[in-house]
Amino acid sequence: MWMKLCLSIVLLCTVLSAVSGCGKEEYKDEREIGEEFSLHIGETVSIKGEQLRIEFLEISEDSRCPRNVTCIWEGRAIAIIEISKGDSSQNIELVVPGLTDTPAKTQFEEYEFVFKILPYPEAEVQISRDEYRLVLTVNKG
Repeated sequence: MWMKLCLSIVLLCTVLSAVSGCGKEEYKDEREIGEEFSLHIGETVSIKGEQLRIEFLEISEDSRCPRNVTCIWEGRAIAIIEISKGDSSQNIELVVPGLTDTPAKTQFEEYEFVFKILPYPEAEVQISRDEYRLVLTVNKG
C-alpha cells in the first residue's frame, strides 16, 4: 500500500512538473546576431549564444504624421521593449520618427538595435494593438 502511495505521489509530481513547465517557454524563437526579425506585442525572442532576450511590451505612443497628410510636426512612435541579459532585465524605449522609412538605431551595452515600427499610419485608418509589429535587427560590436 505504501509503495502504491509513493508511486502515485511521484507520478503526480512528474505530471505537475511537466504541465507547469509547458507555459514557461517565454520566447517565440531564437535568432542570430545580424538577422532581421519581426515581433508582435507580447512576443519574445532570444538571441542565439548571447543570453539576450527581447520582449515587445507595447506601443506607448504613435503620433507619426499619416501618409498623404500635411502636418506641422513629423510625430513619432515609441515601442517599449524589455531586454533581459542573464539575470537582469531593463525596459527601454525605441523611438522612431515619423515621415521616414529609414530604420532608427539605439545602443544597449555592446548591442546596436536597428528597428522600425509597422504599420505606418494612413489617413483616417485606426491601427489596432494587434496590428503593430516591431521589425528589429540586433548587431554586436
